[in-house]
Amino acid sequence: MGDGVPGAHEVIVLSPAHDGQLDRLSPEAAIAALIALRDRAAHHLAAGLVHAQPMLNQGRASGASIEHPHAQLVALGFAPPHVEALLDRFARADRDLVADAFEVARAGSLLVADDSAVTWCPPASSTPFVMRVALPYARQRFDLATDSEISVLTGALQDALKRLRALLGEVAYNVVVHTAPRDDPRPFHWWIDIVPRVSVYGGFELGTGLWVNTRAPESAAQMLRDVTP
Repeated sequence: MGDGVPGAHEVIVLSPAHDGQLDRLSPEAAIAALIALRDRAAHHLAAGLVHAQPMLNQGRASGASIEHPHAQLVALGFAPPHVEALLDRFARADRDLVADAFEVARAGSLLVADDSAVTWCPPASSTPFVMRVALPYARQRFDLATDSEISVLTGALQDALKRLRALLGEVAYNVVVHTAPRDDPRPFHWWIDIVPRVSVYGGFELGTGLWVNTRAPESAAQMLRDVTP
């Protein structure tokens, strides 16, 4: 990626259409886009890189520097600090924290959708209307997902984004895949976060590292459940 640091950066164009955002694609086109991300991640990991980070930044407020809808893949020669922290958390817990989250969501009115994949608003969301999407069963890594798993997850992701658009309109958002590095023995369960850009950092957040969420996740989940996607 420059200066002798191994890595790669790829852009995956979602559609020739300038309004071809992920939730507006046909199911087949959306699945093809996520399979392309998976396959490119697998390629770079097989070539010796350590961590492959898939993401989608939609809208200028999300950090997108290209207006046309696209996804990105950044492959690194090391495991980033945040990924290491997540892996350590799973290892300390000695259990599947994502599977645990399903039960917390069901018990606490945090579910948005509960089908072949589960969508919920995390109880400790740092900003309003954050959604988390995952399969009830999963491997450590996104690049190891089967076509069938990608298909199920894509359907849930499109549904979540349609609900977000119906509720908030043309809001900017980030879609981030949380996945484990190559050859790491620690347990993990990959998932996807959807983070709408509906709030900005303030002095309190910058000074303390504590986040003020003006919409309780239970309220956000209720609003997202009730809206027609």
